Amino acid sequence: MSTVSPPSKKYPIGKIEIYVYFVIWISHCLSSIWIASKSSRSLDPWLQGKIIKSNYLTNFDYDNSDLEWNLHKSVILKVIGTFILHSIVFRLTNKIFHFYPTLTRLGCILFWSALTIYLTSFQCFSMIILHAFVTIIITSHFRKQWLAWAICLSFVIYANKYAYFSPPPEVYYIEYSFYLYTAIQILNVCIFLSRNPEISLNFDLFLQFFEYFLYPPYSITLIVLFEDFKIQITSLRHRSLNGNIWGTQINATNILIKALRLIVWYFFIEAFLHFIHANAVVGAPFTLIGGLANYEVASIAYMSGQFFYLKYVVIFGVPSLFALIDGMTPPGPPICISRVSKYSQMWRYFDRGLYEFLKNQVYIPLMGNSVGIEATLRRLFGMIAVFGFVLAWHGTKSNYLMWVLLSAFELVMERIGKTIGNTQKWKDLTIKIGSANILRLSAIAMDLTIIPGLLGAFFFLSQDGTGDEIMRKLVIEGFSEIFERKIRWSEPGGVMLNMLILGYFYNHCCLYLEHVMHPKLSKSKIE
Repeated sequence: MSTVSPPSKKYPIGKIEIYVYFVIWISHCLSSIWIASKSSRSLDPWLQGKIIKSNYLTNFDYDNSDLEWNLHKSVILKVIGTFILHSIVFRLTNKIFHFYPTLTRLGCILFWSALTIYLTSFQCFSMIILHAFVTIIITSHFRKQWLAWAICLSFVIYANKYAYFSPPPEVYYIEYSFYLYTAIQILNVCIFLSRNPEISLNFDLFLQFFEYFLYPPYSITLIVLFEDFKIQITSLRHRSLNGNIWGTQINATNILIKALRLIVWYFFIEAFLHFIHANAVVGAPFTLIGGLANYEVASIAYMSGQFFYLKYVVIFGVPSLFALIDGMTPPGPPICISRVSKYSQMWRYFDRGLYEFLKNQVYIPLMGNSVGIEATLRRLFGMIAVFGFVLAWHGTKSNYLMWVLLSAFELVMERIGKTIGNTQKWKDLTIKIGSANILRLSAIAMDLTIIPGLLGAFFFLSQDGTGDEIMRKLVIEGFSEIFERKIRWSEPGGVMLNMLILGYFYNHCCLYLEHVMHPKLSKSKIE
C-alpha cells in the first residue's frame, strides 16, 4: 500500500525498531549465502558441463553455466577499447561542431559505422542500415505507428532465425544485442515521426537519426528515447563551447569512483561464481532441485537472483560509464533486488531505459485522458500490451509466461493496495491508530505482493520446470501444511511460515529504504 511518508518528513517508526528489522533481515541474508554455497556445491557431481576448474585458483571449481556472462567477459576488453577510441574522437568533434555541424555529424556517423563493423560484421551493419532506411521511409510516408510496430516487432521476434550472424560466439553475442537494441531505436524514431506529422523528413533529420542509431554506448545495451538523446547531445555540444562537457552534475572524481566500482563488482562476481553455484542449479533439470530441502531451495533461488542483479550492474554499467564520460545522461543503474518488495519498483528501476520506453511508447498512449471505468479498462489493456511486448522481447517459453502472469498479478495487488490507501476510511484509520501502525499493517499486507513477485522472478531466472518445482515445494506444500496445522521446523509449512514472518521484517526494511532513498531513485529520469 502507498503509505510511505514523503522523504522530507521524519519516519514514523523509531530507529531501534528499524534496526531490529535490519538485523533480522541481514542475518537471514548471510545465512542464505552460507546455505546456498554449501548446498549448491554439493550438487557439483550432477552439474557436469556447468562446473569447470577455476582459471584463477587451484583446487577450486567455477560456475560456468551463465552463457551471457561468459560471452560478456569474452568481449568486454574489445568493447571497452572501442568505447575509449570513440570517446576520444567524440570529444574532438564536439569542439568543431558549431563551426561545421553537418560535416561533424557525417564524420561521427562514418566513424561510428566503422566501429560498429569492427564490433559486429559488415553484413550485420548493412542489415540494420537497410532495416532503418526501409522502416523510416514507410513511416514517413504513411505516418502510422502500427506499421513501424509491425515491422520492428517482427524483426525482434525473427532476427534470431533469419538475420545474419557471424560464427564466433562472442561476435554473435554483440550482433544479437545490436539487432535488438537498434530495432527499438528505429521504432522510437518512427514513433517520433508518426507523432509529429508536421516535421518533414530531410537530410539533417536523417543525420540525427543515424547519430542516434550508431552512438556506441547506446547501441548494444541501453535504451534511450530519441527525444531524450536529442536533448542530451544538443545540451552536451552547447556545454562544450564553454569547455565543460559534464556540467554541474558530475565530475572526474565521480566517474573514477564509478569505474572503480565496476571493476570491484566484476571481480566480486567472479569470486561469487567460485563459492556459490546457485546459477548452475537453477539452470539444471528441475529434478535436481527436487531433492533439496526447502531452506536450501529458497537460499539457492535467492542467490541466483543476486547473481542476475550483479551481472547487469556490470553489463549496463560499462556503456553507462562511457556515456557519462562523453557528457551524456544514461539511464541509472539497476536497483538492488534485495531492497525491493514492491515489484512495480523492480520494473521501474531495474532496466530503467526499457521502463521509459514501455511507459512513454506503450502505456501512456494507450491510457489517454480517460477517467472512471474507461481508465480502469485502458489501464488493464495497457498492462497487457506492455507484458505482450516483454514476451516478444524475451520469448514465449512457459517460464517467461508464468513470470509475466505472476508479475501482472503482483502489480494488480499493488494497485488494489494503492486504491485502498487513497480511500477516506484508510485516512481516518491512519489518524486513529497513527502512521507507525499503518506502516506495520502495510508490511503485513505486502506479503501478498512479495510472494507472487518472488515466484515470478524465480520462473524468469530458471529453466522450464524449475520454477514449477520451486513453487510446489515452497508455496503449495508450504501453505497446505499451514492450513492443515502441520507446522514443523525445516518442513514446507515451517519454512513457509518463516518466510512470511521474515517477509514482514523485509517489507519494513524496504519501506524504510524507499523513504530514505526516494530522491536517488527519482534521478533516473532524464531531464
